[in-house]
Amino acid sequence: MRRRARAAKLAGVGLQVRGSTMSRHATTALREEHEHLLVHIEHLKAAAAELPALSIEERRTLLTRVLEFLRGTLLPHAQAEERVLYPAVAGLYGHPDATATMSYDHRAIGEQIDALAAADPADTATVQRLLYGLYALILVHFRKEEEVYLPLLEARPDAEIEALLAGLHEPHAQSPPER
Repeated sequence: MRRRARAAKLAGVGLQVRGSTMSRHATTALREEHEHLLVHIEHLKAAAAELPALSIEERRTLLTRVLEFLRGTLLPHAQAEERVLYPAVAGLYGHPDATATMSYDHRAIGEQIDALAAADPADTATVQRLLYGLYALILVHFRKEEEVYLPLLEARPDAEIEALLAGLHEPHAQSPPER
């Protein structure tokens, strides 16, 4: 509770609990999804470290697998956040641009993914820079969500949060975030 209150204070928002105590229960599914994604994000760092020892063909295979995860799993997660989570947090802040920095992170991540897809597997330094950069950018992004934005949501009644976060997993015909 202390960390959530501190995060909210740092964010400039006073927590007001309406008929509920602060609870992580309602955000557990999103936190678990992040944990699952982080297991794969750790592979970015491992891939960067092992890259110099791989043949060009092994590098291509590795990059194909990494890009499949980033484009097939991570970017759809980001799109769902843009559609559901960020508008809710912006509403709590009382300004539509309150989550603009998080949306900027998503665009930067997308740009780095595109650069990785275009990189020459033989260019070890560039591919390693992109993999390590994505690793760091995604970790920092997740920490901001979990240490600043989720505590704001946790100050709301559980039923309200659960209804909101259910939208993160609903199918949608949304185009990718603009890059």
